[in-house]
Amino acid sequence: MRIEDFKRWQWCVIGLVLGAIVAAVTLWAGPREANDTHNNSGGPQVLEEQLLQKLDPSRQKVAGVQNFRIHPAMEMPLPGNPNGSAEFLSYEVLLRDPKNPKKALPVKRQMMMHLTTHKKSVLGDIHGMTVRDYLAKLKDLTDKLNKEHPGGVFTFNYRFNWLETPRGAFSVYTSAGFVLIGLIWPSILHLLVQAGYGRGADDDFDLSKYKSRATATQKKKVGLTHADAEELARLEAELEAKLKAGEVGAAAASADTPAAAPEKPAIRVLEAAPLDQPKAPAKPKEQKGYGADQGDYYPTEVHGKPKH
Repeated sequence: MRIEDFKRWQWCVIGLVLGAIVAAVTLWAGPREANDTHNNSGGPQVLEEQLLQKLDPSRQKVAGVQNFRIHPAMEMPLPGNPNGSAEFLSYEVLLRDPKNPKKALPVKRQMMMHLTTHKKSVLGDIHGMTVRDYLAKLKDLTDKLNKEHPGGVFTFNYRFNWLETPRGAFSVYTSAGFVLIGLIWPSILHLLVQAGYGRGADDDFDLSKYKSRATATQKKKVGLTHADAEELARLEAELEAKLKAGEVGAAAASADTPAAAPEKPAIRVLEAAPLDQPKAPAKPKEQKGYGADQGDYYPTEVHGKPKH
């Protein structure tokens, strides 16, 4: 089956299946930011210093904080438990280059609520808060401080990475597969076929389009050319002249030669074979006696004179 023979509904099914496979693989692999949670992770107090004091734990000056994204809960080490499920925040910190203060390099950071320090949070007691609740209160504080002292602190916006949830991944990826592979791709494929880059679905292999050399040669030899007609006329004239010359010669030869006398048929001599001799009279058959003795079990021939 050729690729151009697939129906549109078949492409739709293929798109849905591929979208579901991509969604499953994406959920299994997890967010890309999770690979750096153990290297660049910090607690809420670290984020507060970067926003309010513009200072990073590496003692470099912070030029800005951006790209806040909340990731769904994932398995990670939690205080008091070997492993647990918790959300985490990923963002980027713009650190100034010590050699060139006008240049800032983005560095990826992560924040987890269970990673607290001895410093007290500016929001007070944050125990038991989710990442979303904490960011909502922290944003209200930074917006208020920024209005009182413009440029004194960094403000930010955040969003939840809904695509990393099972409902979001399967909804988005299957819909994308349906639209791209089920709707757009068949239209592009049809245009490519119409442009001559493939064969249409109704083009069957027709053997009548392909003729053997023998058939083509025979059809070419059916009609006589002008040269063939002249050659045929010449041969017919030559043959007719020879036939006329032969008839005249035969008539002259028959006139000069006397008629021969008809031959008499030969008479066949009959030969008589000797007559068959009469057969001699047959001798009378000798009478034989069997079973003369009463004690004979089998009939036997009696030799000698018969007993009286």
